Amino acid sequence: MNSHDLQKRQAIIDACRRMNALGINQGTSGNISVRTAAVAGRGN
Repeated sequence: MNSHDLQKRQAIIDACRRMNALGINQGTSGNISVRTAAVAGRGN
């Protein structure tokens, strides 16, 4: 895992925490995802 991956993970964590603070992360609402570039040989 490189620093770019760690930045993406931290951005997801930060967004989840903001959503929780706003009360909009309930049940099946409030999903968060990130797109990454496909890398040959990694099955994505």
